Amino acid sequence: MTNVCPPCAKTLRTVPPIYDRQLLNASLDEIKSAIRQHKACIAALEKREQEAVQYLARVYPVFTLPNEIVSRIFIECLPSHGRVRPSPIRAPLLLAQICHHWREIALSTCELWTSADVDAGLHLPSLAPRVGTVERLLPLLQTWFSRAQACPLSLTVRSRYEKLPVAIYSIISAFAERLHRVELNLSVDDLRALQQLSISLPHVRQLAVPFNLGAYLALESPFRAITIFPNTPRLQDLAIGQCTISELGIYQNLTRLRLSQASIDQILQILQSRSQITDFTAVLLRPSSSRSFSAPPPLTHIHSLALFEYEGDTVVEVMLGLLTIPNLRRLELGVNKQPPSLLAFLNRSACPLEHLSLGSNFAQDCLAVLPSLKTLEVQVDPRTIIHFREVLEIPTLVPHLHALSVIVNDIKDSDDADPGVDNAKDFDYAAFARSLETRRRQNPNLRSLKLRLYHTFEFGPPGTPWLPKHAREELERLIADGMRIQVNFALSLGWPELADRCGTFP
Repeated sequence: MTNVCPPCAKTLRTVPPIYDRQLLNASLDEIKSAIRQHKACIAALEKREQEAVQYLARVYPVFTLPNEIVSRIFIECLPSHGRVRPSPIRAPLLLAQICHHWREIALSTCELWTSADVDAGLHLPSLAPRVGTVERLLPLLQTWFSRAQACPLSLTVRSRYEKLPVAIYSIISAFAERLHRVELNLSVDDLRALQQLSISLPHVRQLAVPFNLGAYLALESPFRAITIFPNTPRLQDLAIGQCTISELGIYQNLTRLRLSQASIDQILQILQSRSQITDFTAVLLRPSSSRSFSAPPPLTHIHSLALFEYEGDTVVEVMLGLLTIPNLRRLELGVNKQPPSLLAFLNRSACPLEHLSLGSNFAQDCLAVLPSLKTLEVQVDPRTIIHFREVLEIPTLVPHLHALSVIVNDIKDSDDADPGVDNAKDFDYAAFARSLETRRRQNPNLRSLKLRLYHTFEFGPPGTPWLPKHAREELERLIADGMRIQVNFALSLGWPELADRCGTFP
């Protein structure tokens, strides 16, 4: 018998035998009365339910959203770079802990579980301290990716200090058919072990094995990281330590290439022979001799170029003196000082540059030839910020600038310190804020600011905000005026919210 309430159970037990008509009619009246009472009770409960739902909608409207919209909001909570580090204090695991309803939505939203960024060498700091060992990592990844169902997967594995167990390689092999992005920051032994497995990645679009092999040139047998995955027919984005023109021949769909070791000869050959590459990044090696190089014809296929050099070299200056890139839209120069050949390169190329990343000692004349510039990244210190503030307050320079990134370096005890100057002067937040306000009054296009602080800062007692109070007040005034601001310090902390360190690989 179906479970019923005690009053109903009593009524059912008092139903007389079918042959006693008088008692049966009396019992029927009793049953009808009980039904009316229960209907009235149900009506009252339904009314209270409706009132509770309406109150909930007024106080907590988020719980009344359709599941599809909640799912979309959850997806927007993931980091923009797409690398998701499993953590109970971050999406998606955090979202699954709010309530049962949200947990069901999170677990059924496949896109939340398509990416995993893990450190397999030590322990998983996202789990309980010193509990998330490799033994826990394997089932975690299997459960994590199983929730993604048929969606493309992204896997980032970091472990440069310990050799991984063979079981870790099985994860890559098990999901090889579904992986669209693979990033590995591993030891040479691990890379060799993967190479021996000859794992095919038939659908991978992005592959990054940026481990710098320059320190391992003394190995008994040569090793080329580019040979780890022999079958990647759909690869479009490759980040690797070294490669040759012949090795790149197997990647017919490659449009983005990043090399952590490259000579001028290699770069010139690659840029001229691979016209489908539109985005190129390289760390330049110093030439073995003071030889001259022939300038290539204009490289019309390059839209993004990033060149870096080892400290003390001038290889970037040589490269800029050779190149002409008329369709360049993004230029990043990882140098200590602005190369003298930059202005000639910009004039020669006459490119519609939209993003420029420069070192210190930037020149106003370079910005004057870039009217289409939208984002700018520069390096300053408490001394050079004065010149940059003057540039910032000229409304005719880069009139379409809407995003600014400023790296603030410390000149105390550095090679640039001037014995005759007060090098201990702190960064002047108030003056910098005034220059930003002046810029926004004259040209309201500037809407975003990122500050990366590398200058010396003394931490106070526990709980003391690391950003000085006067600095926060200056920045909060700009935020109140509608400007988006983020401040990072020491590569880990951020304001007004914490920075996500796993955004940069490796």
